[in-house]
Amino acid sequence: MERKPGVYLCQGCGIGEAIDVAALEKIVTGEQKTAHCKKHAAFCSDEGVAMIRADIESGAVNQAIIAACSPRV
Repeated sequence: MERKPGVYLCQGCGIGEAIDVAALEKIVTGEQKTAHCKKHAAFCSDEGVAMIRADIESGAVNQAIIAACSPRV
């Protein structure tokens, strides 16, 4: 099976203030050559989960890499 990774960068829970999410996105799409990278305010929200689910169901992604806060938050 062809690998189709998707990187999802969450900006919620203070992450967007602590790190430069736009710079991280450039690394993911540039140096790491990952074609599918999305940012969202809260991937734990219904809207965020729906975004990931839609990408998987459409076949655009078959490996989801979610950079977000700890479940403790």
